[in-house]
Amino acid sequence: MAKERKALLVHYVPGTPAEEAVEELNRHLADDWAVVTTTALGGAATGAGPSGDEYHFVALVVLEREEKRAVRGFVSPS
Repeated sequence: MAKERKALLVHYVPGTPAEEAVEELNRHLADDWAVVTTTALGGAATGAGPSGDEYHFVALVVLEREEKRAVRGFVSPS
């Protein structure tokens, strides 16, 4: 069975709801994607925050699922 893969960058900014950072990831997980690997890509300061530092954190998430095929208008795993 063929598998599809894709990579997402999950971007989190402290002070914002964590749900916003993982919204796209959660949509993919609800659509039968599974996490294969995650890699923290670190953080960076922009100097734009109220204290002079605003940190952003990013993670690379690789997802995989069984390739779906359409048969007579119905989509099913291969």
